[in-house]
Amino acid sequence: MHGRGSYTDGQIRYDGEFVENLKEGRGVLRRLSTGERLEATWVADQVHGLGTLTSPSGDKYVGAFVGGKKHGIGELHYANGDMFRGQWTDDRAEGQGVLLYANNSRYEGSWRDNQRHGMGTFHLTDGSKYEGLWLHGRKEGKGALLLPSGATFSSMWTQGGISGQGLLE
Repeated sequence: MHGRGSYTDGQIRYDGEFVENLKEGRGVLRRLSTGERLEATWVADQVHGLGTLTSPSGDKYVGAFVGGKKHGIGELHYANGDMFRGQWTDDRAEGQGVLLYANNSRYEGSWRDNQRHGMGTFHLTDGSKYEGLWLHGRKEGKGALLLPSGATFSSMWTQGGISGQGLLE
């Protein structure tokens, strides 16, 4: 097939551009079993460039793809109102990013394998914030809790909790 057309195999339906029977150019792919919809640019049968992936649950990713995976800068809007904006590698939040929660709290910082990992700041809705290290999604190592009153509680953290004594200033 060459030019605009449609293809279906019972599992997917693709409507868009083809070159020598390969998806090439703009097109929309629908996974018939899941209802997932991907509108994107295709290169040699792979999603490559900017696109929009919408799941039946209401989650929606808008951003860069490489080799069919989220890769580069993108935003994932969750059906529950949360939104992640940042760097992606091989379909995972990786590098720098911001997760804005529906309740107005937010995390800004480093990510690895879809989890907070490295230096980051978590802003709570009461005006306090935690600044410090994260490991596999939990506070780990040196960190400080800055309170709305201006006081600061510095401590070591292990598996998300305070480890030992801290210092309140």
